[in-house]
Amino acid sequence: MSLTSAPTFPHIMPRRLLIPLLILLALLLAACAPAVKPPPAGPSAEELAARRLESGDFAGAARDFLELARGSSGEAATRYRLFAAEALLRSGDTGAAGVLLDEIRTKVPVLQAWQALLQAMLAQQRQQPGKVATLLAGIDPQLLPSRLLPDLYRLQARSFEASGNGLEAARARVRLDALLGPEEQQANRLAVWEALNRYNSQVLEGLRPDPDPVLDGWIELSVLARRESGSALRLRQALADWSSRHPGHPAAETILPQLEQMVQALDIQVAQLAVLLPLSGRLATAAQAIRDGMVMAWFEAPEGERPVMRFYDTTTRGAVDAYQQAAADGADAVVGPLAKEEVERLAGLEQLPLLTLALNQVPGAASGRRDQPLRLAQFGLVPEDEAAQAAERAWFDGHLRGLVLVPEGEWGQRVLQAFRGRLVELGGELVDFRAYDPEQRDLGPPVKALLGIDEAEHRRAALQRLIGERLHFEPRRRQDADFVFLAARHIPARQLIPQLRFHHAEDLPVYATSHLFRPGMDSEAARDLEGVIFGDMPWLIDPRSRDRTLYALISNAWPRRALSQGRLFALGIDAFRLLPRLGRLHVSATARFEGQTGMLYMDEGGRIHRLLSWARLEEGEPVLLDQPQR
Repeated sequence: MSLTSAPTFPHIMPRRLLIPLLILLALLLAACAPAVKPPPAGPSAEELAARRLESGDFAGAARDFLELARGSSGEAATRYRLFAAEALLRSGDTGAAGVLLDEIRTKVPVLQAWQALLQAMLAQQRQQPGKVATLLAGIDPQLLPSRLLPDLYRLQARSFEASGNGLEAARARVRLDALLGPEEQQANRLAVWEALNRYNSQVLEGLRPDPDPVLDGWIELSVLARRESGSALRLRQALADWSSRHPGHPAAETILPQLEQMVQALDIQVAQLAVLLPLSGRLATAAQAIRDGMVMAWFEAPEGERPVMRFYDTTTRGAVDAYQQAAADGADAVVGPLAKEEVERLAGLEQLPLLTLALNQVPGAASGRRDQPLRLAQFGLVPEDEAAQAAERAWFDGHLRGLVLVPEGEWGQRVLQAFRGRLVELGGELVDFRAYDPEQRDLGPPVKALLGIDEAEHRRAALQRLIGERLHFEPRRRQDADFVFLAARHIPARQLIPQLRFHHAEDLPVYATSHLFRPGMDSEAARDLEGVIFGDMPWLIDPRSRDRTLYALISNAWPRRALSQGRLFALGIDAFRLLPRLGRLHVSATARFEGQTGMLYMDEGGRIHRLLSWARLEEGEPVLLDQPQR
C-alpha cells in the first residue's frame, strides 16, 4: 500500500511579532543608506534687518522692519516699528521717525522705555531740551537692552550739561565709560573732567563723598588739582596720595598725565615780578586799582609765594622800554602792560625773554601751540567774552531769536559780532539790531525802530492821509523775536530798558553785559533795571565764590573805590594769582583757575577767557541763577 505524503505549510509568524520585525528591518536598511542632509536654513528676515541696522544701512533696516511690522501683530509688530523708528532716527530722517513714534501705543514696560528713549533722541535732534529732560527722567535703564545704554547715558550727559548740572552729567558719563572703546573713552573722560571743573572747589567739597566710588574719585581729584595748583611740591604729593587711594581709576589714564605736565610747568618759580602799568595819565585811576588789588593779594599769599614786586610806569617810558628795563633789573616775569596799543607793541617784539601776562587782549598776538613754551599770555575784561556768554545764557533759557541793542562805534560792533557768532553757532538767529548813541538824551527812536513800532506808526499816518480821518489804535511791536540782548553802560541802560517796557516788550527777557550793573545803586536805578539778566564776575555778584577775606579788607580800606572800581581790584588780584598757574593753564585745555573775575581758562593762543556768574536784578540786588554748562 502506498502511502501518500500529507501537504506541508510554512510556519506562519504571529502578527504580534511581525510588525516589530518589519520596523527593525527598516531601521537597519536606513542605517546602511547614505545620509541626506537638508539644505541649511538662511537668515530670517528679522536677522537680515538687524544686520542692516548694525552695519549702518539705516534706510534699508527701516524698510525691512516696517515690512516685518506689516506682517505681524500685537507686541511683535510694535517691536518692529520701534526698530524701524530707531533706524530712521539714526539715518537723520526725523520727520518719518516722529510720525512713526507718535503712532505707537504700548503698555509693555520694556517697549515703553525703548519708545521714550527714541522720543528723547528725536527731541534732542529737534533742539527741545526741556522735552529731552522730561522723557529721560521717566526711563528705567534696567528696562533697556544693553545696546541702547550708551545712547541713554550720552543723552543724559548732554541734557545735564545743557542745564548746568555738571555733577549729574559727570555721573552719566562715568556710567557710559565702561561701554565705550578706548578712543571714545578718552573723549568721554575729558568731558567728565570738564563737567566737574565747572564747579568751584567749595561746591565740589560739599558734594563728597559720592556713593559712586568712581565719581567720588573724580571729584576728589578735581578739588585737589585746584587746591594745590600753586605749588609743584604739594601737587606732586597730592597726586601720589590720590593714586594710592584710587588704584585703577579711569582718570589715571587720561587726566593724571595732564596733571603731571602741570607739575613740571609749576616748577618755574618767580622771585622778582615786574608790573608794567600806566600809573600816571588818563589810565592812572584804573592802573592804581589794579596795583592795589595785586598788593592786597601779595599780602594774603603764603610767605613762600611772595615775589619781590617792582612797578614801572608805562606812561612816562613806554611798555617796551619798561619791559627791557625790568629784564635788566633781574625780573623773572612781567604783569602788564594795560593799554591795548602797548600790548600790541610788546607782542611785536621778536623775542620775549620773560614770562609775560598782558592785561589786555589784541588780535593776532597768539603765543603758539600748547606743546611750545608759553611766553605771552593775554588777560583782560574783554566784552566779547561777555557777549558770547549772553548768547549761551539765552539759549540755555530756551530762547533762540534775538533783538540786539549796542552802542555806536567800534566797541559796539565787536560786541555785536561776538554775540551774533555764538548765537548762530547754537542754532539761533539774530532777528534785528540797532545801534544807539549813548550821548543822546532820548533813546526812544532806536528802541521803537528795533521793535517795529515806528513802522506801525508810519502805516497809521499813511492810512490817515488816505481816508482823511484821525485813527485811534495802539501800535503793536514785532512778534518774531523771543528775547533782547543789550550792551550798555549804567546810564544809557536806565533809559533803554524802560523804553523797551513802554513800547510793549515787557514780556521779552532782557540779557545784558556786566556794564549796566553798578553795586550799591539807588532805588530809582533799581526800578529802571528790574528783571534784567546779566553776567558778571563772582567778586561782585557771587558771595559764595569770592575771596571773603580780601573783599572785606578792600571794602574797609577803600569803601567808595571798592564799589566803583571793584572789577579792577579783582583784575589785579587775579593777575597776581594767575602768574604761577599760567603753565598749568597752558599745557591743559581742561585746566581751570577759580578767579575773582570768573572761572578762568586759556585757549591755545595764550588768551585767558572768563566764565561768568549769572544773576537777575531784583530790587537792585543780583540774585544768582543756575549756571549754564559751556
